[in-house]
Amino acid sequence: AQSPFKNTIGFTMLETDKVTPTWAQKCNQMDAIFVPSTFCMSSFMQSNITKPIRIIPFGIDFDNYTPEGPKLLDNLTTKYNFLFVGQWLQQGDRKNIIGTIRTFLNIFKDNPDVGLILKSYLVGAGTVDKMSIDAQIQGLRQQLGFKEDQGPKIYLVHGALSEESMIKLYRNADAFLLPTTGEAWGMPLMEAAAMGLPIITTGGTGAESFLNSKYTIMLEHEWKPIGHALYWPGVYEPQQQLAIPNMEEFSRMVSRIYKHQDISKEQAKKQRDELIERDFSWKNAAKQLAEAIEDFNQ
Repeated sequence: AQSPFKNTIGFTMLETDKVTPTWAQKCNQMDAIFVPSTFCMSSFMQSNITKPIRIIPFGIDFDNYTPEGPKLLDNLTTKYNFLFVGQWLQQGDRKNIIGTIRTFLNIFKDNPDVGLILKSYLVGAGTVDKMSIDAQIQGLRQQLGFKEDQGPKIYLVHGALSEESMIKLYRNADAFLLPTTGEAWGMPLMEAAAMGLPIITTGGTGAESFLNSKYTIMLEHEWKPIGHALYWPGVYEPQQQLAIPNMEEFSRMVSRIYKHQDISKEQAKKQRDELIERDFSWKNAAKQLAEAIEDFNQ
């Protein structure tokens, strides 16, 4: 059916190196496409999309995302804590949560002063969901030779949190880990940067639109096919690739951030200052969106 509107604009994104033919076909039914990052711009342009594509970034409220303030957790027994934020996906570990846990357990197996806060869920906020994640964490411990309740401390923060609670949770952390295999933008990475946390993440993703490799550790990576576990017709198909991070480098960088905490914090502050200087605010994002819509309506 013909659209009643003068122009139809699609705001879309995907974390793979290209989109599927079905996705591209839907995009070509629009008059224009808005994407959040230069990574998405590149991947969409390689996917036979013929309509104009424009970058409209996301933003953040720097007045709320401040390093100083109340914390969420008051039961942490460890002096230094890493934070991971991401869904525990059963159809392929796209966020690399298992790799993160394994690396953490191996590095800090003899250090009781270091913890890992996992903000995650499988499909929801229920008790069974939490029990399933707890069981998988325990399974990873056993695979690495730890007996029950032995080894480095892992704190599971399960389910959904309000924005206010998430901000408080970031304040519990000393560094942020996300060796992801793909991000169209990476909102938790932006939030962690705004909170002044040292960050280790994968290079080559949408987060490069706002993170600076001078201040943030961006891991080397290889582009590899997505694999059968992620297969989702029209969304994830065999011709697409994800950025697989170098986990040996990840392990070295986790150790380095912990050993050089003062330098890491100094670099993280510079990253936060640069975000503010480049005006990654919601006000500026809204301004760019309004201008883009106006351009296409002329």
